[in-house]
Amino acid sequence: MVWNLGLIYVSPKNKDEKAITKLLDLAYLAKNIIDYLDSVGEKETTKEIYKLVLLMGNEEQKKEAEFYLAKLSYGSLDEMEKQDGRDKMQWLASEDYPPALMFLGFLYSRELYADKNRVREYYEKALNSMGKEEYREYKERDILWDIYNIDYWEKNNRKNNYHLLEKAKCDENVLDEDDDIALCSINLAEHYVESGKYDKAKDIYERILRYDSDNIFSLSGLGDIYYKGLGERQDLAKEYYGKACDLKYQEACDLFREVNEKIR
Repeated sequence: MVWNLGLIYVSPKNKDEKAITKLLDLAYLAKNIIDYLDSVGEKETTKEIYKLVLLMGNEEQKKEAEFYLAKLSYGSLDEMEKQDGRDKMQWLASEDYPPALMFLGFLYSRELYADKNRVREYYEKALNSMGKEEYREYKERDILWDIYNIDYWEKNNRKNNYHLLEKAKCDENVLDEDDDIALCSINLAEHYVESGKYDKAKDIYERILRYDSDNIFSLSGLGDIYYKGLGERQDLAKEYYGKACDLKYQEACDLFREVNEKIR
């Protein structure tokens, strides 16, 4: 059997690693189409591509194919297929395969009464297993951000975990369009404000505003720096609070009025 997928020609006798990598790229693209369109046809095509990789790929390529086949099965209506996928995902996790550990950590974190220790264990194991490898959907910074978020609503724990955001280099990736990275940057900037590191916070907020001029958290954050932090440019505090207030951020509106009263 020879598979003809666009410009990719592979057969069991032609185990070209570049061709198989292209197959994985194609399968991932098809998987994303499934996520958005829930297309049965695309799902079957994607499965077939991954199964071909299982026959021809190297060890890492096969693991990636196993992972996505298992992940696809979680949405199956066939209970046997779904259970088989769960078993494979657990097996991959037992092999310390970072994407599987991340996937299960994320899955368990969404449970109603999530066991935080269990979730943290999966994430930290993924982090320790990753080394210098980069995976298609999972990067070190994503794991660090997810670990940070386990205790997000517990302020003291959140304060103690800001080093994770620094390790994730959230201050260097503020121009990343990924929403999680933007939130990561804002959280780190807030920590810098609370710690009196106003220059570092100011740098992050200003860089965010270069590509998102209506970011209310950055506008309000700069207002805080000039009003509560540096306390030397209340005219600028009023300006930034005013911009955030115009965007319907009530807290900024309250602070705008407060500053306005002081500088009259």
